[in-house]
Amino acid sequence: MSEPRISIYTNQSAEHTKNDGRKLFIEFMGLMRSPEGDYHDGTLDIKLKKLYEDGLEYGF
Repeated sequence: MSEPRISIYTNQSAEHTKNDGRKLFIEFMGLMRSPEGDYHDGTLDIKLKKLYEDGLEYGF
């Protein structure tokens, strides 16, 4: 039996996933530095919902 071939696309896919995860984390940390007013007026909730939807789009 021959050795299984490793697809370059698998490695690229893993790299994209890592980059997507990194992007979402950076966005989340930015949201946590939001001004206090964003916590009270609902702006932060909207931003967190958008971040959550982006995560679903990326497959997280």
